[in-house]
Amino acid sequence: MRTGFIGGALFCFMALPALAAPDPVPSCAGAGPVPAYAAPGANPNVAVSPDPAAWRLPACLGWPAAEARVVVALAGRFEGEGVDAVVARLASVSDFARTRYWSTSRNRWRPMFDALVPLSAPDPDARRGDLAPDELTQGATGYLLLDDNDPLGALVDAVSVVERTRDRLVVDIVNVTAASAVGVTAIPKGGLRTRIAVAADGGGAPGLYVLTRLVSGVPGFLLPDDDAYVNRTAAIWRYLAGVPDDREPPLAP
Repeated sequence: MRTGFIGGALFCFMALPALAAPDPVPSCAGAGPVPAYAAPGANPNVAVSPDPAAWRLPACLGWPAAEARVVVALAGRFEGEGVDAVVARLASVSDFARTRYWSTSRNRWRPMFDALVPLSAPDPDARRGDLAPDELTQGATGYLLLDDNDPLGALVDAVSVVERTRDRLVVDIVNVTAASAVGVTAIPKGGLRTRIAVAADGGGAPGLYVLTRLVSGVPGFLLPDDDAYVNRTAAIWRYLAGVPDDREPPLAP
């Protein structure tokens, strides 16, 4: 799946988010997330695992153990209505489908999806309209058909609401179909997972944390670089936070 910081030193110092050297750690595993939440109005902070194969999977995620190829996390606070606003955006798949990301290979903003369609079942033919926010209750699972118009073709993703309260939202997105190219499985079932967590219980601006893990059996030189995953994860973060998807600068130019 196609996913792809060099500039003037002063520009980078002023404009780019802080890149955390430690491995990503969600807030469920301890006192605070890694990276820490960026201030409202700033780009989210970024953490990219320097050795994803050795990344220690926090038990609190509830994900199966697997050797990761990429682990990326973004964290920031945003102005808005907290959990309800994020749920509404997550439910509006037709709006999400128009999200853009910064393509490092093309050096421009471009649509992240060729198609993103809600499904009533894990079947590409079971297409339906947008979700209603009240469908995304704790324990609920919805499905999406995702196609970003690359050689791997479309995937079916499950969207599971792990927790939803007035002040907290935890959602997992995972592919339930595999992605293959020229007869080789590039992304197995469950190989691409994203954890979305919103915490609005501190009295200030709510925090939004997005963590992505990729498991793949193809050689590393065939995979996009980490910047591609940073920018795609940033597009998810910006959409859910209500931030313009093409706000300059991109997180990984």
